[in-house]
Amino acid sequence: IEAKRIQPKGALFLCGITESPVGILHWQLVDRYVNRIISWDLNQDSVVSGEEITMGFEKDDFFLKLGISVQSLMPPTGEWTRESLSLHFESDYTALREASLSVPDSTPYPPGESDFEYVMTTYSWWKQWFIDNVPTIDRLKHYAGKVSYHFGEIDSQAPGERQIEFAKKRLNGFQSIPKFTLHPNRGHNLRTGHPLFGPMDEDAKKNLIDDALWLLQ
Repeated sequence: IEAKRIQPKGALFLCGITESPVGILHWQLVDRYVNRIISWDLNQDSVVSGEEITMGFEKDDFFLKLGISVQSLMPPTGEWTRESLSLHFESDYTALREASLSVPDSTPYPPGESDFEYVMTTYSWWKQWFIDNVPTIDRLKHYAGKVSYHFGEIDSQAPGERQIEFAKKRLNGFQSIPKFTLHPNRGHNLRTGHPLFGPMDEDAKKNLIDDALWLLQ
């Protein structure tokens, strides 16, 4: 759309992003993990002990639903500070970035040795999440067609409130102001109660169909 290779009458975005690929992936792999673990500091002493990690993990299933074990969150020196947590996850992020950018673009992604049972795309797609700093909402600034975004409130990949708040700060000068719909208590696939998995709720499907028809009017 930005390059004017296509000029659709409308565009419907389902649980996508409005910020940049780089921004959202860094948040996913660093910032949100740090903030979540720091929230487990029960005695408010600005450090999170191994015991607090265990208790927090038992009461908060956020990491469990993402397939992250409690063992991998344990502090190597007995406790985490915000600074040490940030350095830990930043190091993991940097290592992943360097490893990903070193792979040829045509290599299948996810790789065959991963936990995924299917190939989704190639590394040329995956690499954009480390190098594309342009907010995706900015790419629609001069688009004249209708735009509709649908977000899940508890989306673990692109939380709706975060994406809407980011977009609304950048809409000055837009040719067509996007419509934003936030689905309460729905996740990345618009399933109630789960941050990532499907299937999509039936009434969410109907909402999307109604919106698609509105885009075509």
